[in-house]
Amino acid sequence: MSDHYSWVLAEEVRKDEKLLLHIRGQDLVALEAKYHKTCYQQYVRVISSKAREDETVGQRQYQKAYDIFCHDIIEERIVKNAEIFRLTKLLHIFKDYVRKFESLEVASYRTYSLQQRLRKTYPQLVFLRPARKNLSCLVFSDNLTAADVVEDLPIEEGDSSETSASDAGDDPIPSVKNPSPTSVRDLYMSAQNLKAAVNQRNFEPMEWPPTAAALNLASAEHIVPSKLYNFLAWVIGASEEPVIDSKVKVDDSVHHKLLSVSQDIMQLAVKGKKLMPKYLSLGMAVRHMTGSAQLIGLLNGLGHCSSHSTVIEHDTALAQQNLNSSDALPATIVPGEFLTLVWDNIDFGEETLTGKGTTHSTNGIAIQRGRHDPSQRQKVPLVRRKQRSMEVPPCSILPYFGAKKHGPEPFGVQIELVENVDIQKGARLIDFSFHLLKAEYGDSIPTWTGYNIMLCPEVPEVSHVTYLPVINASPTEYDTLYTVLKESLVIADKSSVKTVVVLMDEATYAKAQQIRWSSEVFRNRVVMRLGEFHVSMAYLAC
Repeated sequence: MSDHYSWVLAEEVRKDEKLLLHIRGQDLVALEAKYHKTCYQQYVRVISSKAREDETVGQRQYQKAYDIFCHDIIEERIVKNAEIFRLTKLLHIFKDYVRKFESLEVASYRTYSLQQRLRKTYPQLVFLRPARKNLSCLVFSDNLTAADVVEDLPIEEGDSSETSASDAGDDPIPSVKNPSPTSVRDLYMSAQNLKAAVNQRNFEPMEWPPTAAALNLASAEHIVPSKLYNFLAWVIGASEEPVIDSKVKVDDSVHHKLLSVSQDIMQLAVKGKKLMPKYLSLGMAVRHMTGSAQLIGLLNGLGHCSSHSTVIEHDTALAQQNLNSSDALPATIVPGEFLTLVWDNIDFGEETLTGKGTTHSTNGIAIQRGRHDPSQRQKVPLVRRKQRSMEVPPCSILPYFGAKKHGPEPFGVQIELVENVDIQKGARLIDFSFHLLKAEYGDSIPTWTGYNIMLCPEVPEVSHVTYLPVINASPTEYDTLYTVLKESLVIADKSSVKTVVVLMDEATYAKAQQIRWSSEVFRNRVVMRLGEFHVSMAYLAC
């Protein structure tokens, strides 16, 4: 058999109209047709396979339905129209043909049997096994390229792989080999599409210095484009959802990692000219937790956070902004709501030769319950000046000259003491049930506090805490305590509350009470409280 005849016969068997259009009725020698030897052998192998199949096929099971199935589906749709099917879908169609044309049930007919039968009848068919084990093989003609298969990949509902023990013994399913020029072009165009999505992203100008409200998860979700996010989700197999207008749904842990990697890619794309929430927040977190410039530099070199100089610049700007707004009411304090101020010492144990000259400051926090909306009173943004240091502002400590000792006014005269033990019965029963459940179920029952919280029908709202300006002086001095009480009244006036609760520890409580008792304004507007720990210690000492 000549090469010309073999080539034309192979094309007719394959029904390859693209090549037949050019060489049908032509002499390949006159046309000076050239081809690789291995390509020629691969192409004409269908002739020998077709001949062997014709000799050995004989009478097959469900032959009538199989012939009609091959003509309608394999030849017309897969070979001629270049369609792609799942093997399970072909089995489902074949069973329908058997029921329709032979009135038989074929529940036991497997995908493996149909695959082997199609392999012998149509050697040009390719059975491509996907990476996901729960999907069956893709069946298509070998005239299609890998890029065509990816482009026309069917997405079918309800098609899952029908596995069997014999599937494990199949011949290796061919996969995509060296990338063709078409696939390289598609990869390049996809990369350019993602690049355009990143570069065309409208980065809203971030106020300097960015606060926690601008460095949260919502900000990262807003910055990362959906195309980049979904592409990474598809690459790692976290989602198979073909959407592009919105982000695909993934687990929370995967969602955070995808946002992190996406911001790394975007930071590389914009060459660090834009501020990413991850970079500033991670750098600041590492600085506060470790204070190590080398660790920040290492993470920055690997492309995970901002440089150490940027972190110092950010921290300095936050401190300067806080000083500029120290005269105003903190943004998280809600005017008119009950307010508790807690003042305590904060000492830095610097190593000095004499032990003197160490830093002793007074820090305060404000505690309120209920919802708050700090967006109504935003701090004034600063102009970014790349400033990495600042002058310590002078601390104005009000002098206290003392006064005549004045104790609290007597109260509690003729108070009748009433004893009622009935109200303890319910609490005792709850405690008894807690011990019984704890003995039976062990660690599955929470601790005593958690157990009672679960039984409480009304859980109070979580309190929010606001840091107050630092007073650079030791709280054990009378001048400092007098300044603290004055500052507490200033905060109360700005918060539109008449009375404020001031909480201190045992070392400062007694001195602060002496100052309070000596002033009528303090007595009427300030309620002094001792910390719970110190109250317990004082009770145990009695």
